[in-house]
Amino acid sequence: MLRKLRNKVVLTNLIFVGVLLIIVSIGVCMFVADGENRNLSERLNVAIRYVSEAPERNFMRSFGFGKDRQREGLVIDDGQASDSTVPPLPDGTPPSFDAAELPNSIDGAAFSVLLDSEGNIVQKKEFFASMDDESLDYALKKVEASGKDSGVITELDLAYAKKVTAKGTAIAFTSRSEEIKTVRSAIIIAVCADLVTMVFIALISFRIASLSVKPVQEAWDNEKRFIADASHELKTPLTVILANNSILESGITDPQHCQWLESNRYEAERMQKLIEEMLFLAKSDEGGYKMILGEVNVSEIAEHCCLSFEPVAFDQGVMIESSIEPDIRMTTDASMVEKVLGVLVDNAVKHSPAGGTVDFSMTSDGRNVHIAVSNGGDPIPPESLPHIFERFYKADSSRTADSAKSGFGLGLAIAHDIVEKLGGTIAVKSNEEEGTVFTVCLKNS
Repeated sequence: MLRKLRNKVVLTNLIFVGVLLIIVSIGVCMFVADGENRNLSERLNVAIRYVSEAPERNFMRSFGFGKDRQREGLVIDDGQASDSTVPPLPDGTPPSFDAAELPNSIDGAAFSVLLDSEGNIVQKKEFFASMDDESLDYALKKVEASGKDSGVITELDLAYAKKVTAKGTAIAFTSRSEEIKTVRSAIIIAVCADLVTMVFIALISFRIASLSVKPVQEAWDNEKRFIADASHELKTPLTVILANNSILESGITDPQHCQWLESNRYEAERMQKLIEEMLFLAKSDEGGYKMILGEVNVSEIAEHCCLSFEPVAFDQGVMIESSIEPDIRMTTDASMVEKVLGVLVDNAVKHSPAGGTVDFSMTSDGRNVHIAVSNGGDPIPPESLPHIFERFYKADSSRTADSAKSGFGLGLAIAHDIVEKLGGTIAVKSNEEEGTVFTVCLKNS
């Protein structure tokens, strides 16, 4: 139990830190991507302005890359200059053109064209890159088909921007490869950093959680040791008391005296049952009992269980109605299954009102065995349902006023422990309409 608590603490810390890291990483990656998009937009805008506002003069400058470096449609040319400075405008600049308004540099390679009203290319500008006629024609058709002022041509790995000016329609293209690499690198770095951080947080959380639950673990171990030792110490005296009581009952005929002896025997047997249940749970906590698996006819076990409780149910004015699918076989521990069924039927009979009915059903879907035990009477309060399988827990006064019916609050805890060790599940629901229904699903081991 404490191991589960420690693991929950570690898992909670990891989930919290993981969500925080994911949010931060997404923010960083979005910031990097936004910066790269701004760079692309600025580059395209400069290329558009030069092709639409600068004098109609073509020029080619190098960007410092080798000739073998190509993009589909966009070729980075090699030359002599290695800077990204756009050459100064020549003399004879039209009076309407203000060279000071244009930037004197461009960040990256780009290619732009100016189209007339009929869509013919009247001017090209190459900024450390060029495009062959076939790729340019394909790119222009994609831009026209998109109907957008900006976008991406995935096939050529190009970003484009379009602007209608007084001279015509200016369109600029630039490669997205470097920007994509930058964003991808940012994502990889963020993921690696997150993984390293998560491993570090997991180790720290595990260590802190272990130190935190250590005092609780020691207290829990002491409690288990006390329960086991006390149960062993009480078992022998109770056995002697019951034996002596039986001897006295056989030799006394006075009805009044027999009444007191019978009461002593009843209470001693209840105490003996409590000790046995406490010992069972103590062994379970220590892993002291092991499942003895074998092929079992669980239908026969269920029928025997219902039959053995019929006298008890009859004394309380309760009927047991069973619907058991015949010859259900599975690999499991017969004694443990019998104990679970006994707890459920006993619990249902105890809490059924006089004249009520306990419904028992068992079916199989080939892989799992489904068991349902239901009874009428007062439903379990909703606030008690999450605690119904806890040790020594009792629902409320209406279900515990009669000590003969209430038990010690260990039966359902034992059933829950056994079902979990068998790899199955147990659940309960309770309301006015359906009564209280316990359901068990046992997996074929």
